[in-house]
Amino acid sequence: MMLSEGHGLYPDHPHLGGYVRFFNLSTGAFVHVHLPLFDDHIVIGSADGLLVLLRHPDTAIRLLHPFTGDIAELPPVLPLLPQIGQQR
Repeated sequence: MMLSEGHGLYPDHPHLGGYVRFFNLSTGAFVHVHLPLFDDHIVIGSADGLLVLLRHPDTAIRLLHPFTGDIAELPPVLPLLPQIGQQR
């Protein structure tokens, strides 16, 4: 679980210098790590310990396992936006 570093300090906030804090629910351990990905990504969600990241400016989606560093690349969402708009 990724934890906030304080009021208004989101994961890629300049005051954090690319560091984020995680809490492992299984072990009770806290980890404070530097993740360079946060220089051009934002966290848009999480599931089963994975972080769902959106990369700027190309809107590519990545799944990141924050403890192993494994990354799964997914297609950008930008090409899907016109299709989503047509369905409404």
